[in-house]
Amino acid sequence: RMSAFFGISQAPSEASTDAQAVTATLAGLQRFSALGYDLYGLVGHGATGAAARKEFGHVEHLSQLIEQFPLEGHACLGQAQWSMGGRLDLPGAYPRPTKRLSLVFKGLVSNLNSLRNHLTDSMVSLVNTGAGEVIINYASLVLEEEGTPQRALFRLMADIKGAFALAAMFHEHDGLILASQKDVELYLGHLDEGSSPVSLLSSELIGLGPSCHAVQTIENGEIVALHQGHARVYDVSGQERLQHRVQAGQLAPARARSIFPDPVLKEIHDQPSASMQIIRQADHWV
Repeated sequence: RMSAFFGISQAPSEASTDAQAVTATLAGLQRFSALGYDLYGLVGHGATGAAARKEFGHVEHLSQLIEQFPLEGHACLGQAQWSMGGRLDLPGAYPRPTKRLSLVFKGLVSNLNSLRNHLTDSMVSLVNTGAGEVIINYASLVLEEEGTPQRALFRLMADIKGAFALAAMFHEHDGLILASQKDVELYLGHLDEGSSPVSLLSSELIGLGPSCHAVQTIENGEIVALHQGHARVYDVSGQERLQHRVQAGQLAPARARSIFPDPVLKEIHDQPSASMQIIRQADHWV
């Protein structure tokens, strides 16, 4: 199921309220709405911990739900996705929050059976056998086994096979967000808000919006860490690398998308080749 996600981290301050991060995440999800998604979710981490809201329909319906049941969060993750069963898909939709982390995920997984078997061997009970249930429970188990968010994410990227991007918010680390990708797109954006820095994360370049001019691409296997508005990027060996920021218009994927009159046509064009790549790499048919 094709989807897109967006994240934001800002430094808590009197001048920049938690509500602004929630509003910015809704704006990021709004930019994805042109792709025809009909299931939206948002998780925020603030002074009282993490909480999530999800809604079927349009992103405006999620916004109305949040007006009725407010969220706070100087760190937020949001996801837009296509549903197969309408409102019945809400419980399993991303973001998937647990006690220790919340997760957004897009892409294809070729070794889902292997992950599921590892959970069974570890005596982890699953509500269902769907990909979302397997991935969030596997992420929670890996965090428990590895002990730290950084080690957990590096192991997740090694253990999960396929073409995908993911971002995890760690509730016990003040809303720390770690994200990475394997053979798909992932972008990091920066806003200069004076004394309150803001970092943005998006699985699609369009999600960052026109006000975000300083952008960089996260390469295969790299880990980006967002915390209190600041961002750091680590290479596959775990060493922090220098950040190379460019203007959004300079990125090659933006030029590639320009040959298609509508972004959803680019998604449709890419899907067969991406699927065949995953099938060739698959350990099991899933």
